[in-house]
Amino acid sequence: MGINKYIPRRAVHPSEIIKEEIKARGISKTELAERLGMKKPNISRLLTTSTDITVPLAMKLEEALGISADSWLSLQTQYNRVKEMIALRDAKEDKAAKIENLLSNLYNLSLLYRRLGIDATKFIYEKLAILLDYLGEDLLLFSNRNISMHGAFKKSKHETSIKNQNTWLVLAFISARRNKPLLEYSQGNAEKAAVEICSLVHKECLKEVDIKNILSSYGISYSVVEKLEHTPIDGYSTWINDYPAIITTHRYNDMNRLVFDVLHELGHIHLHFNDDKEVSFLSTEEFDNTNIELEANKFAQDHLISIEKWNSLMNMKVDSLFNNKIVQKLTNKAKELGLNPNIVLWRYRFENQLYALQGVKTNPIQ
Repeated sequence: MGINKYIPRRAVHPSEIIKEEIKARGISKTELAERLGMKKPNISRLLTTSTDITVPLAMKLEEALGISADSWLSLQTQYNRVKEMIALRDAKEDKAAKIENLLSNLYNLSLLYRRLGIDATKFIYEKLAILLDYLGEDLLLFSNRNISMHGAFKKSKHETSIKNQNTWLVLAFISARRNKPLLEYSQGNAEKAAVEICSLVHKECLKEVDIKNILSSYGISYSVVEKLEHTPIDGYSTWINDYPAIITTHRYNDMNRLVFDVLHELGHIHLHFNDDKEVSFLSTEEFDNTNIELEANKFAQDHLISIEKWNSLMNMKVDSLFNNKIVQKLTNKAKELGLNPNIVLWRYRFENQLYALQGVKTNPIQ
């Protein structure tokens, strides 16, 4: 009894057909009793689901209503079969309801179904079967393997919905599973991808499709899954089957931030996925000073702007402390070093917490 096999919501007993026939023909119960050679109280029982259509009764119905005995027996057989299928379905649905109740403690299921386009009117066991197909495994098993292992997740000081965060992780996993990279991943490919992405950054011609194509060519999946309410997630890196995956959220429509988020996750893949492919990393808005996160940040910073070039920028003499003078000097020096001035200013503003620094453009994601 597969998920695509249609099972009626209810079984139709032959007595319902009899009622429709006598109503359409204007036959009263008394007249039907006479035609069938039955007492009127027996007719009342016949018109309920408590009476099965036997061979003798089917023959009487054929004579009384002109519908073959085989048709009446077939209707009874079909009713019995459908009733059995419904009983099996109901048992399956009861079991699925218990599982869904457990899952509802971890996930925002209504939101999950909606984001995946799963019809809310389907039976619960059908919805869980669709999730099984999307995930490649039972959602309970997925929960045991994934939700409990994310010790590396950064926690936000702002309101965070744990259920929504878990729900987003499922959506991210499914998206990464659908976006399998073109080639196989090899150790060192994350760094190669970072170098190639940064090259386009400083040529000021990088688009998001380039990020996806570059990552795919190095065996890394890339996808975007819109953030959910109260889930301040920027990026996520994990291992899906036999390849690493990066998922971003577009929480900010800022290409500079997106590039850094991707490079940060590439840092995790390059530095922290070597021995443990079961670990995942979730980056949120809160700064995390754990060694692992600092290492991923340094990977992103050093590949985006080399240590030597950054030191050259920071060692410049500036004759004025006015912001516009600083911006002009950094812009000119960045061009001299073959760097994207906006990236230089973006990092300078971040590291010095000069968020009001003018001259830094927010480039929308393209």
